[in-house]
Amino acid sequence: MTQIRIFREKSDKTVIDIKGHAGFNPGNDIVCAGVSTLAYTLINLIQTMSERRELKEILIKDSSGDIHIEAVHDNDQDSKWDDVVEFFITGIAMLEEHYPKHVNLSVS
Repeated sequence: MTQIRIFREKSDKTVIDIKGHAGFNPGNDIVCAGVSTLAYTLINLIQTMSERRELKEILIKDSSGDIHIEAVHDNDQDSKWDDVVEFFITGIAMLEEHYPKHVNLSVS
């Protein structure tokens, strides 16, 4: 099961952890592919925001089956940051709805 945990550590810092493999169909796993596509799109958006100086700090760790993201955003960019995170949450929530045995999302 892929576990996704998203939480605000501080008012301006968000942490996103993505752990594990979905195990839907090893070797040809559409659920893992969906999570990976959303995760790497999120990472690309975060890197773009950082290059544009719309984020104060980012930390991205990516190893097989585990992604850890920390982003400190500028309060002036709250709306844009919230939209990026909401996009990711919406996609993951849809996967969780359709594949509840393979994806678990926790947002706090």
